[in-house]
Amino acid sequence: MITGKVTIQNETGLHARPGNEFVTFIKSLSGCKIEVENEAGKRVNGSSLLKVLSLGVKKGSVLTIYCDGENEEENLKKIEEFLANLKD
Repeated sequence: MITGKVTIQNETGLHARPGNEFVTFIKSLSGCKIEVENEAGKRVNGSSLLKVLSLGVKKGSVLTIYCDGENEEENLKKIEEFLANLKD
């Protein structure tokens, strides 16, 4: 398992539309379990929109991404790039 931290730059955070894009992207990554944790320590499955929305992610929030399984390093880099370029 590896972890990485990402600061959300999207003006509106991860509300429904960008949250759905994120979850769809996570589901496209193969062979790896992805979990997301907010600054308060709440950790959820990254492939569940309702759970990701429950984190209350706003612009400037720092998320910890956990990748466990095949291609975890490659998948973590892809997730970091995706979140860095996420637009509303």
